[in-house]
Amino acid sequence: MEFAPPQWIDSITSTNTVLIDRLTGGEPLPSGCVLATTDQTAGRGRGQHRWTSQPGRDLCASFVLRVPVEPAQLCSLSMAVALGVVACLDGLGVEAQTKWPNDVVVDGRKITGILPELA
Repeated sequence: MEFAPPQWIDSITSTNTVLIDRLTGGEPLPSGCVLATTDQTAGRGRGQHRWTSQPGRDLCASFVLRVPVEPAQLCSLSMAVALGVVACLDGLGVEAQTKWPNDVVVDGRKITGILPELA
């Protein structure tokens, strides 16, 4: 799978929310489409959890992945993506671990959470 160059937005409410809105609004976004920002004002995690970021310091991104997956498989998908992130970081010399069900941790601190959603 190839990813397109990210569409950068200076400031955005939530990269996930905006991509979901675009997809459910009928925009034909291809698999590999990436939306990124360094200022996410209303990020969210699993359930009702907020995901806060530090403007200008953190990278927030979401991407479209078109794969046949049942809703019950989303939890497994989030861990598979988290394992992929850990493998990439390890390849860069960064020691990272996963934390169930969807987090990536470096030096005991969460650096990202994987939030798969269906649209």
